[in-house]
Amino acid sequence: MKGYLVIFIVLLVVLGCNDSEPKQVPFYYKNSICGYNVQGIAFQDSIDKDYCNIILTFRNKVTNKSFSVNGGKRSTLYYIPKDGQDSIYLSYEETNTPAPNIYLTASTEPFCFMDLDFDGIKELMTDLEPNIGQYGVGVFNTIYKIKADSLIDVTSQFRINLAYSA
Repeated sequence: MKGYLVIFIVLLVVLGCNDSEPKQVPFYYKNSICGYNVQGIAFQDSIDKDYCNIILTFRNKVTNKSFSVNGGKRSTLYYIPKDGQDSIYLSYEETNTPAPNIYLTASTEPFCFMDLDFDGIKELMTDLEPNIGQYGVGVFNTIYKIKADSLIDVTSQFRINLAYSA
C-alpha cells in the first residue's frame, strides 16, 4: 500500500512539473481610467507561481495612441478567469486622495494615477512590488509623467534618501 502511495505522489510531482509554460491571462478594465482604455496580460511567474508579472497597455480614448509599461507583480488570485472564459474584466476605482495621504490596500491595482507634484496633472505610478513596505501591502517602483501620450520616467525626482535622515 505504501508503495502505491509513493508512486502516486511521484506521478503528481512529475505531472505537475511538466507545466513549463507560464500561464498567460489577458485582462481588461471595464471603465476608462483618466482618459485611457487599459488592458494587460498577467504572466504566471516562472519561479514564484503565486504571483503574476504584469504588462499594461494604455490607449488614449481621443488620440488612439498607446503605450505599455511594466505593471510589476500581483497575486495570481486576481487573475483567475471564470469557467469557460479566457480573459478577465476588472473594475477600477479612481482615488481622489491627495498625494501626501496615499494609502494602498491589499487590493491595490498594479498602477495608479495621482498628482504627486501638485502641478494639476496626474502622474502614472506603476511597477508594483507586493508584500513589502510598512504594512506589507506593496510599493510602486516607477513614476511616469505623460506628455503627448509619451512616457517620461520621473521616478528619481520622487526618491528620498532615508539613509541620511536624522
